[in-house]
Amino acid sequence: MFELTMVCRICRKEIVEKEILDVEKTLENQFSSWFKKHVSIQSNVCFHAIFNCILVQSIFSLLMLGI
Repeated sequence: MFELTMVCRICRKEIVEKEILDVEKTLENQFSSWFKKHVSIQSNVCFHAIFNCILVQSIFSLLMLGI
């Protein structure tokens, strides 16, 4: 729950920085698309970092075994 609250605050901050008057209504209408855009990008980057780490560990293990 904390993570979602934090993400919502970040979105709200971006809306405020754009000087939009009705922050609550804008947040209500645009949060879903904002979330999909920002979080999916972060998740994709994180996934690739984890995958690369596992791949490197696997290759290292094979090299240590002499395969």
